[in-house]
Amino acid sequence: MRIGDPVIFSTGNEVSPETDFTSAGEMGLSLTRTYNYYWNGIGIFGRRWLSDYDFKLLFTTNDPASACYPRPGNSICDPAFKPIWAQRPDGRMIKFNYASSPTPGWYEDKASPVAKILKSGSTYVLYSEDHTVEVYDAAGFPSSLKNPQGIGWTFQYDANHYLTRVTHTSGRHVDFTWTDGRLTQVTDPAGHAYTYSYKTLSVSTSNAVSPGASPSATMVNAGDIGVHPMLLPPHDPRHDDPPPLPPTLPINSMVALLTGTVQPSAIPTRITYHYEDTRFPTALTGRTINDVRQSWIAYDANGRAAETKLAGGIERYQFSYALYPDGNIQSTTVINPLNKSTTYKFDPNGNDIGVEEARSTNCPLAVKAAEYGTDGYLAASTDFMGRVTTFDFNAKGQLLERVENANATGASQRLVIRYSWDADSRKTKETVGDDHEFSYEYGAGGRLASLTVKNLSSKVAASQGQSRTTAYTYATWPNGLLSSMTVDGPLAGTGDTIVLNYSQAGDLLTVKNSLGQTTTYEGYNDLGQPGFVTGPNGEKAGFLYDARGRVIETQTYRNGATQHTTYEYDGFGRLAKATRPDGQYHGYQYDAAGRLVSEYEPETGGTFAQTVYTYNALSQPTLITTQRVFREPQRGTVP
Repeated sequence: MRIGDPVIFSTGNEVSPETDFTSAGEMGLSLTRTYNYYWNGIGIFGRRWLSDYDFKLLFTTNDPASACYPRPGNSICDPAFKPIWAQRPDGRMIKFNYASSPTPGWYEDKASPVAKILKSGSTYVLYSEDHTVEVYDAAGFPSSLKNPQGIGWTFQYDANHYLTRVTHTSGRHVDFTWTDGRLTQVTDPAGHAYTYSYKTLSVSTSNAVSPGASPSATMVNAGDIGVHPMLLPPHDPRHDDPPPLPPTLPINSMVALLTGTVQPSAIPTRITYHYEDTRFPTALTGRTINDVRQSWIAYDANGRAAETKLAGGIERYQFSYALYPDGNIQSTTVINPLNKSTTYKFDPNGNDIGVEEARSTNCPLAVKAAEYGTDGYLAASTDFMGRVTTFDFNAKGQLLERVENANATGASQRLVIRYSWDADSRKTKETVGDDHEFSYEYGAGGRLASLTVKNLSSKVAASQGQSRTTAYTYATWPNGLLSSMTVDGPLAGTGDTIVLNYSQAGDLLTVKNSLGQTTTYEGYNDLGQPGFVTGPNGEKAGFLYDARGRVIETQTYRNGATQHTTYEYDGFGRLAKATRPDGQYHGYQYDAAGRLVSEYEPETGGTFAQTVYTYNALSQPTLITTQRVFREPQRGTVP
């Protein structure tokens, strides 16, 4: 669970993702950077920041000061028969233990592992639970990342092992530019440049510790970060320093801390990151956007997040912690912007075991709870209404049964949902009580081949026991990307068939139904955004985008003329003005926290029809005022 800037309740960790760009398509290229205060590694953006491209294999250590830690300029280390840790871009580190059988290699540290790492010559191949295949070089850097259909990314490096390009199966790519060992520019697939700046840390000790070290390793609730729990290395913010400064420039520069980025557009967005707490020099304390302070983060004496707030003191959350004897968090009390107190309780492994909301004028005391089995999987949960849901997982971590309202007195009040899985860890059946059942079949490459829905209920006696199947067939280009997908619905024959065709770059070209009615897409840019869409009746719409992939103009074509609607954005990336084809426009105004506080349109006679929004400290609207004003309001973000 997380809230605020956001903060992970079970650890007090500040984890904040920011997306620079995305592109469409299967395994589309993107760039999301995540600040993770408790992450002790070094990524392409230096300390504390991870990105979509920060995959690594850590051989025997996660200490960035070690000669075995994968970073430019370091030596290659052989893990021999010791554990390997797979670094995930979201901060998780998954442990793999060596075993000589069934095939010599490293297997995920769980009762019945599915994921494994096998060595092939000088490379390591990670086969994940979701059937992605990751290939790493001898130093632990990724060479390729492919989904079960063989679609994905390849990684290129310079002679010093700095990442220079990531190429998609389609041929589209992201480029990385380094200056004095720092990543200073990332160029998206459409050729737009995002720039980054840093400061060098001058302190010289390290707090990085091997993963899994006892006693302070903390398991974060899986719902916070991903499918699997995240094992954080022990963290003592009192020793919050980078690794020792090596003598060579490429490694020395990797102790840099990201301080800012400039995002391209007609009015560029400049984001500055602040690290103002002298006790913890790598702790993020807030952001400034285009010279306007937008957020603040404060920490307690142990380096846990104590307060987060936005400009104007709004959305202020306060955090306090009770600890187990080993220092792990037993409970976190959160006071929200309306002064409502909620306490979140955790077991020694960091699993969420209960929530207690304090009694207030309008809310009675409310409690919910959770229980975990000896295998670490969720066994039961109780909601605020006292209803219990039970869970049964197999040794692989696959859910076999979920019983909702399990504490009900009558069987008819309980809902039992059962799941079946094949040998490749794919769901093959889901039975929802005595109502209906879903069955799944898969074809080559693991793509869904059919979905069958069976009616188990007697509520509609005529259809009880009947099944309806939707079939999926695929064709591919030589590069493995889809060239077409045919969806044949449950009706007999082909009367409900839909065919989708794709380009070799993975862009959708046409959608055609069984009547031949076709929607066409064309004029794509390299972010996978269409320039024109033509409907079945010949109606056509055009789209223009800015460097951030935002729509800046739409075009329609009627009666032999072209109609233009334009959109303008402010330096904070927020929509400031939309102008219709007749010249009439709509203006938007925001406060420094990003809340819409006013919108307006001009009226005849020189006045303006304005709607004003008032919020409480939790940013919930409390008053909407419509009025006529005689001076045009400001547009965009107004601090």
